[in-house]
Amino acid sequence: MFCIQLSFLPNTIEFVRVSKVAFAEVVKLNAGGKHPEVAFTTSDGQRISVPTSSWFHSVDVGDKVEIRYDPRQPGNATMNTLFGVWSLHLFCGVPAMVLILSGLLGFPRQGWGVNENDD
Repeated sequence: MFCIQLSFLPNTIEFVRVSKVAFAEVVKLNAGGKHPEVAFTTSDGQRISVPTSSWFHSVDVGDKVEIRYDPRQPGNATMNTLFGVWSLHLFCGVPAMVLILSGLLGFPRQGWGVNENDD
């Protein structure tokens, strides 16, 4: 899991580095309130509409949301939230780090049903 997310990390960092933030309007809901289609205007005046995900909070048609987009490819846009930008790394990297650290640190043997004094 850690290696999978790690291979996407340079792309995510580059996206955050070059992307611009704009306000978008929810124009329709594709599969409920957590999967809106948003429309926004780029810094050079292009009107773009893209499907995105609002992850944990629902939105309604007409809501204003913050979007992060790549000016070179404005169709490459996502909600400007922690999970919108870093979802892959949070869902794969964090659990992997927890498993790696617990494996490296180990669990104490005492209290896990192992008694060294039993013969």
